[in-house]
Amino acid sequence: MPIVKYPRAREPLWCEWDRKAQKCGLRHTVYAVNGDRYTGEWLDNLKHGKGTQVWKRTGAIYSGDWKFGKRDGYGSYSIPDPVTKEYKRVYTGWWKNDKKCGYGMTFYPGGEHYEGEWSGGQRSGWGRMYYQDGSIYEGQWLQDQPGGLGMLRLLPSAVQGALVFRLPLATKYGTIRMRPKDISTNPLMKRSEFHGLFMYFIAANENRYEGNWKDGKKHGPGKFFYLDKGQLFEGIWAADIPKCGILIDFGRDEAPAPTQYPIPKVELADPDGVLAEAQAMFDDSQDE
Repeated sequence: MPIVKYPRAREPLWCEWDRKAQKCGLRHTVYAVNGDRYTGEWLDNLKHGKGTQVWKRTGAIYSGDWKFGKRDGYGSYSIPDPVTKEYKRVYTGWWKNDKKCGYGMTFYPGGEHYEGEWSGGQRSGWGRMYYQDGSIYEGQWLQDQPGGLGMLRLLPSAVQGALVFRLPLATKYGTIRMRPKDISTNPLMKRSEFHGLFMYFIAANENRYEGNWKDGKKHGPGKFFYLDKGQLFEGIWAADIPKCGILIDFGRDEAPAPTQYPIPKVELADPDGVLAEAQAMFDDSQDE
């Protein structure tokens, strides 16, 4: 009986090429049409696992975890310095669905940085912000702004004593302390003849606010410690403005620049009643 042999059906070449093009597992650098490049692990043609992405247009680089084509897990994002071309870290921490989510640290231009919790790419939860002027906010955040309970510690810049000048009606030299913005407007400076060099350094007064925040502003019950003057204000705030409360002497003997006189005794017949009535008028924290 004759044997009939049929030719074996061959797979089209495009099927083989497509199968080889499927990215799964660890691969060499893959370039996109726009010039972006990725080196790392894949799953079903999606970035998945550990990998590094470099964006051609901005030069930014992300190195860390990926999940189904998006940054998800722990990773670091950096951008090149426009002058030195060296990479500067922008964010290091946790990601979810291609956005900052969880605990992380962000570095801003001018030396400011934030460390704390994120949600949906915004500061949300508990965190600490270090500002350029040296001030520090630590507390709750909501939608990228201080919201809830928190403390703001002020560390403003100040100029201290290395300014040598001659007073108009005196022959001896002296020193002066003031803020940089006050130098040109101070009447003493306008009437004085300067001699020598002008130097300055940062000084801290350690003033701070502890209390409630809303939309990035002091809002609700809070305390402001004027440690440079030796005073404490405790009361209700609204949109960064103190509306009502009690101002008392607090550590006045140890204050570097105390007020000339202590706060006098309140002579109202019912100070507590007056304060309670004012607080009820401005305190809307219970309604939120």
